[in-house]
Parts: sequence; C-alpha cells; structure tokens
Amino acid sequence: MTMGKSVNIFITFFTAIYGDVKEAQAYDCCMDGKIEKGYVTGSLTNEAPAYSMAKMLQEKGEKIDYIYGFSTNDERTPHFEVKVFGEAEKRPPYKNQVDFFQSFMTERCPALQKAAFRFIDFEYPTEKLDRECVRQAIHAAERIKKEMNDAGHCWSDCRLYVDVTGGIRAADMVLSQIIHLLQHDGMKVEKILYSDYQKAANIPNRLFNITALTSLSQLIAGADAFVKYGSSLTLEEYFDYDYENNASGAYELSEPLKKLLHAMHRYSDVMQICQVDAIKSVLADLKHALDEFSQHNIAADSLKEKAFSLMLDTIKKAYEDILKYAEGEEAALYYEMIRWCLKNGFIQQAMTLYVEWMPIYLEEKRVFYPVWREMMQARMVDDVNPAWQKTVLDFCSKALYLREKQTYCLKKLRAAVQNIKEKRENPLAELEERIPAKGREVLQMLLDQRENIEKMGTAENIKEYIEKLPELKKLYEEIMKYPPPDQAGWKDFEKVLHDKAGMENTCNTLRGMRADGACEIYGLGQDLSKKALPKKSETPEERAAEFKVLLDEDILRTDYAMEDVLALVADYRRIRRARNGINHAGNIKSTGNKKKQEERKMNRRDMARLLGDCIARIDNLRLGEKK
Repeated sequence: MTMGKSVNIFITFFTAIYGDVKEAQAYDCCMDGKIEKGYVTGSLTNEAPAYSMAKMLQEKGEKIDYIYGFSTNDERTPHFEVKVFGEAEKRPPYKNQVDFFQSFMTERCPALQKAAFRFIDFEYPTEKLDRECVRQAIHAAERIKKEMNDAGHCWSDCRLYVDVTGGIRAADMVLSQIIHLLQHDGMKVEKILYSDYQKAANIPNRLFNITALTSLSQLIAGADAFVKYGSSLTLEEYFDYDYENNASGAYELSEPLKKLLHAMHRYSDVMQICQVDAIKSVLADLKHALDEFSQHNIAADSLKEKAFSLMLDTIKKAYEDILKYAEGEEAALYYEMIRWCLKNGFIQQAMTLYVEWMPIYLEEKRVFYPVWREMMQARMVDDVNPAWQKTVLDFCSKALYLREKQTYCLKKLRAAVQNIKEKRENPLAELEERIPAKGREVLQMLLDQRENIEKMGTAENIKEYIEKLPELKKLYEEIMKYPPPDQAGWKDFEKVLHDKAGMENTCNTLRGMRADGACEIYGLGQDLSKKALPKKSETPEERAAEFKVLLDEDILRTDYAMEDVLALVADYRRIRRARNGINHAGNIKSTGNKKKQEERKMNRRDMARLLGDCIARIDNLRLGEKK
C-alpha cells in the first residue's frame, strides 16, 4: 500500500445542459482571506470549481487523481449534440452528456487529463427520491472507499474536494451526507467549493471555500458526545483547544470558553476512570463554568462561540439533575449521581459509585447508624476502605466490632496514661463514656495516688508502705502478672515496686504492657487482638443475617423497618460482588462456586436491572422525608 503521497478526490453533481454551451466567464477566487481576480474561466456550472481545484493543486505539484460525478437521467440520455460558443457548427454527437462533460473538461483544462473519471448514476426524476438520496450517498461513500483500497492507496492519504454548485435541488444534501460519512471514516475534507455565478455585469462571478460549514457537524457531534458519553474531545478538536496548556491554536478563544472547555475535559477524565473523590469538585467547576459562559457577551465575529452557545441549553438540560447538587448536601449528590449515571447508560460508573457512595448516603439518612460513632470512625477504616460506612455496611461482624472496640479502648487508655505522665490538664478528658468504667476508674486512681506513687521510691520499707494503699497494691500485683518479654523472671514483688516507683516509671510500664494484661487491668475482657475472626460471610443472605446481629445487639440502629434495611444490605453485597466479578473476571479462573460464576456472567442489562431495583427500593423508603 502506497503511503505518504496525497490522493486527491473531487466530487461533483453534474448539471444538465439545455441549449448551447455559452461563452466562458471569468471567476474570482475568494479563499483563505485572498481574492485572485479572474483565477479561472468556465462556461458550464461545474467547470470553475473543478478547474480552480486542478490549478491550486498543480501549483503545489499535485493533481486531481479522481473525479466522481453524479449524473441524472437527463445527463445519461443517449445521443447528445451541442454547439460550443466560438465554434461554427455543432460538434459530432456524444454518447450522452456525461461523455461530453469528460471530453470537454479535459479539453479546456489539460490538468484534468490525468484524472480518473468515475460516474455515479443517480435515478432522477423518481417518485422515490428520498430513498434514492440516502441510497446514493451510502453507495458513493462505499464505492470511493473500496476503489481507493483496491488501488492500494492509504486511506489516511486521501483528501476530499467537493463541488456543491450544480445538480438537482437535493444534490447539496446528498453531497453533505457523503462528506459526513467519509469524514467520520477518517478522510480529510480539504475544500468544499461553491461557484457563485452572477448575471449582472457589475457583480463578478466568485469561487468560495465553504468548508467551515462542515465544522458545524463536528460541533453538533461534540455536544452530543458530551451529553451522551461525557466526552469533551470532539469539542476540543472543534475549537483547536489544548487542555494541557489551556490554550487554543489559530482560533482565538475567550477566557470563559477556555474555562468551560477545561472544566468539561476535567469532568470527562474523572468520569471515564470514575475518580470518585474528585467528582464533586469537577461538577462544581463545570457548573460555575457553564454559568459564566452563559452570561458572557460573545464577540460578534466569534462565530464558533456563537454556534456553541446554541448547544448550551441542551448540555445544561442533560446535566441539570446533578449540577444542582454540586454545591449542596453531599448525600443528595451521591444518590442523584448514581441515578443519573444509570439513566444515561453509564452502568460501570453507576456500579462504582453505588459501591463507594451508597454506604455514606444510607448512614447519613439513618438507614443504619452506629451507637458508638467515634469508635467506628476511628477503627472501621483502612487503605482499601477509607470510608468507615462502607466497612460497617458490608464487612463488620459482631466479632470484628468487639475486637476493634477493644483496640480502640486500649489506644484511648494508653493515650490517657501518657497525658498523666506528662501532667497535662484534665488528662482523662478524651475518655468517652462508652469506654468501660473500670478503665477510667484505674486511671482516676492513678491520678489520685500520684503523690503516694512518687514517695514509694524513698519509703524505708516499701512493702509496708504499699500495704497501706490496697488499690495501688492491687495495680502493681496485676502489673507483675504480665511482665514484659525481656523480664520473664519478674517474680520478686518488692523488686517490682522498687523498679516501678515514681509516676513516670509506672506510666511507662502501663503503656508498654502486653495487650492481655492491659485488657485485664482495664476491664476490657479477654484479649481479642490475636484471636482469629470467624470466616467472612459470602452470600447476600449471609451478610444480611450478619448485619441483623449488629442491629439486635444494639451495635447499630436504624430508623426504618428491619426488613427493608436487611434487603438493602443484601442488595449492596450483591452489587459489590457483581462489580468485582465483572472487573476481575478475566483474571479469575473458574471455580466450583456456581454463585460466583453466575455473578461474573452478568451482562450490562442484568447489572442495570439490579441497580434499578436497588434505587427503586431506596425510593420506596422515602429517605428524604426523614431527618
């Protein structure tokens, strides 16, 4: 396949000749901001555009390689005789007008002699003109592509030049559809030519390049892509906008437009990879940019911006359901964003947002909420699940809760011991009421006995001294039961008292004590830190049963009917497993678990139906009516 050299294709719709060929008229070329007087001459409607294009290409060392010409029934009528201006007699008969066009144009314009003429028969007149227009537009585009491939031309090297001057009244629409088909298939449209013939002697005939009109289809396609798919790339191409540098190319863009294109690009990026933590901010930026551009006075000569402003209402309407929540309550945005994604066919994004956001929404709406929020916020998070609500909704069991509760209490009590050691004001202030009373009592006793603890080191008989302080004695006896690993032989009580005398030593010992000893001293029960947790629940039904225990044990509460809440819990597990199964299906070998295999086989429609059912269930709870 030949690559690199331009293949120039000219398309025209021939105009039937009635009568003689008149004297050739001069045409001024009005293109690229320049006017060249008398650039070409022509007698027939199709001559000036073809000759001017052949001349322009010849000046660049190129030529028209192919001419595709539409002809109607009139142009194909057999036996055509015509008299040409300046010739004494009629010419010998031609096969038809099509035959004459090729002969006459190559005769008048030698640059066309090497062009390959290809004719397309258009059925006209016909009672099925609507169908014929569509059929021939498709046929022409299909034929051009096939013949270029058959000739070994690289499609990316093909350049399209179109004459929209002649032909039947429907010709322009047919040609415009051919342009769209070929352009969207990757062919570059170089020029669309219009020959403006004037009967008045004082007005010159002119040739225009109206290619800019095709950019309107790109604008419409770009607006449509942003509305339907959240993609801004086509609009950026239309405006020649460079996102990385927030700049434009040859076309000068206003600041409000650049701001809007930047916001649209950022939104597109965030939505395509579903960057959950950035969605709220990009929506707010998009809302501000749309509002600012709407209020912007567009310059009279900024035709592209004026055209784009006509698309603005459509874009706003498409996004209005979520933009109005961009700066409001986060919970409302979460819910509406999921609903919007589902409605607009962004199923992957809807799944991800449901998994990441729905726990937060449900907790804020009190579908579930913890009795001890501070503990849950601190302990039910990790690098994988930074939102504690997600862990509570889908992973937390009674066993996990008890273990994390114990860990939380130990950390709080050890921090309070450090406060006592450093003699901070009100050192027990951060010990919440839900921390077991014994732990608070032990540390309060430590505070109350500060003076006695300090005097222990100077007592003449430390054993007799401690006997007079039974609560303190009991504390040191419990400390002695759980020696540090490097002091396993720690059995002499009197030695322990000497070693731990003074508040600093005592506090250091308590802070460094093994978890099992600390749990006993503070009344936290058996150490759970190394105890294996029960096997995690798998199915939605198992998770609902596990969650019910949390509600029954008053670890969690709800403002809604238990049955509805457990249904939502099962829904969430179902969606999360399905999402994970779809995302990782290519990396997971088949297992014997039929349920998992079924989840991986869920298609887009199944997933949309599941999400829709979940949203409907939440709607039925009427969450917005309860505070």
